Amino acid sequence: MRRSSVIGVVLGAMLAALPGASLALTVDLDLESVTVDARAHELVLVGTVTCDTGATVQIGFGLTQGPAEVSGSETLTCTGAEQEWEIREPLGTPRLHPGPGSLGFGFTAQLGDEGIASGRELAVFVAPAQAPWLFTMQEPE
Repeated sequence: MRRSSVIGVVLGAMLAALPGASLALTVDLDLESVTVDARAHELVLVGTVTCDTGATVQIGFGLTQGPAEVSGSETLTCTGAEQEWEIREPLGTPRLHPGPGSLGFGFTAQLGDEGIASGRELAVFVAPAQAPWLFTMQEPE
């Protein structure tokens, strides 16, 4: 499967999961770092989310680096306060490594019959686990 297809499938599946979008439900999702944990052989995404109490949020991603691809998701229930989240996925074969990549990243959220979805593609620099501050991201040109 081509890189863009993997990212499209991840985000498309997330967006298709909602019957409709509403602006009443609020979600503030931040991605703080994308790192390679070489010891655990995992790609690690870390961030925070603040959303309405009781809402269910599914965070998903697809990351490509040349022929290497990794995707994953995490579901959590919102408390109304800021919550930390973390997604860990195996590095795959061929393996991802610290360096530039393309990240498709987004979420869906549901509270009762209200839903919201958001996704975007970013150019990123994946950092080593020992130096998460080296992580950078920017909108592709």
